[in-house]
Amino acid sequence: MRSRKTRFIVAWAYKSDLSALGFLENYNYEHRREFFIEDFSKVLPLSADMEFWRKDLTKEILPSGVKMSVNCLVRSYRSGDEVHFADIYNRVWGPYGRQLMSVNSAKRRICSQQIEQVLFVELDGKPVGCIEVDRNGEVNLVGVIPEYQRRGIGTVLLSKTLEHLKQIGRKSSYMDTGVPLKGALALYKKLGYEKVEELYCMVKELT
Repeated sequence: MRSRKTRFIVAWAYKSDLSALGFLENYNYEHRREFFIEDFSKVLPLSADMEFWRKDLTKEILPSGVKMSVNCLVRSYRSGDEVHFADIYNRVWGPYGRQLMSVNSAKRRICSQQIEQVLFVELDGKPVGCIEVDRNGEVNLVGVIPEYQRRGIGTVLLSKTLEHLKQIGRKSSYMDTGVPLKGALALYKKLGYEKVEELYCMVKELT
C-alpha cells in the first residue's frame, strides 16, 4: 500500500472451506474475484482468486484435436541461461508492474533447492520463453515474451514439460494461477488440466 493509512485488508480462503468463508463474512469481508484499487495497477489487480489445476499424466499429453503449430526447440537449462531467464521474466511481467529481476536473482532462483528443472523454448536459436518445475511436480509457466505470444509456442513448451514429467515417472502435474491470467488458464484447459480447487480473495475495506 502506498498510503500510510491502512485502507483495506485482504485474506484468502478455499472455496470449499465454508467455515473459513463464513468467519470472514461475519467480519465484513467480501469475495472479490479481482480486486483493483485506484493507487495500483489497472493491468493486473492488487489481489485476485487463485485456481489450482491438475493434469493426469497417465493419459495422453496432447488431448484429441490439439496439434503443435510451430517448430521450436525445448531444452533444459545450461550455464549462462540466467541472462535469458531474467530477460524473459522482465519482458513478460515488467508491463504488469512486477519488480524487475536481475541476472543474479535469476541465478539464485534457478539454483534454488525447490526447483527441479528449468526449461527454455527457442525459436530460430533465440530463447523466447521458459518454464519451471519444482520437486513436487508443480509447473510454473514463467512465460513467452510478448512479441512471440499467440503463435503456439506456449503449447509446445508446456506439452514438452509434461512429457518430461511423465518420462521421469510423475503421475500428475499441478498448476496454480490467478484468475486474471486468461491466456494461461486457456492453455491449461487446452492441454487437459482440470480445476481441482479455488482460493477466494476476501477483502475488507476500512473506512
